[in-house]
Amino acid sequence: HDFALAVPGLAAFLARHETVRFELFSSMPLPKPLKAFGARVQHLPAVHGYRDFRQAFAARGWDIGLCPLHDSDFNRLKSDVKWLEYTSTGTAVIASAGVVYDDCCADGRGILVRGDTGWLEALEQLTLAPEARAAMVSRAQRHLLAHHRPDQLKDQILEVFQETAARAGQRAVRSV
Repeated sequence: HDFALAVPGLAAFLARHETVRFELFSSMPLPKPLKAFGARVQHLPAVHGYRDFRQAFAARGWDIGLCPLHDSDFNRLKSDVKWLEYTSTGTAVIASAGVVYDDCCADGRGILVRGDTGWLEALEQLTLAPEARAAMVSRAQRHLLAHHRPDQLKDQILEVFQETAARAGQRAVRSV
């Protein structure tokens, strides 16, 4: 249901730009409105195993990646890993605002869209201004290198484990 946010804007975009093609890399079914575009829309099967997925993902060479998410308690607990994956492959990002992508897309490192409106405009903006799209990717990649280094991510994970252990210890003491 998250991808459904972007489908109306994406379909309108495909209708306006007859040379554009779209690929959906997912185990979810292709949304019905996108089937109307025939061979211009490809539904690629899911790849199992994260290493194989990353290699197949990078090989696509996409210009623009979509990260739609409904604003829900569940989605607010997700990470920005899709932004990381797109950015690492040189793909500009259009993402849902107000969920998990606000920080990584800030300062021109992605375009944030609220709800189901704005996807068409964001796609138009990035398509019609390839230099601006390249600058966005460059800003995003600099941010990725500066703020998502493996040692930083390891420290974040260890911090979560330490906080969890401390909370578990507090609960054990209270339940005695």
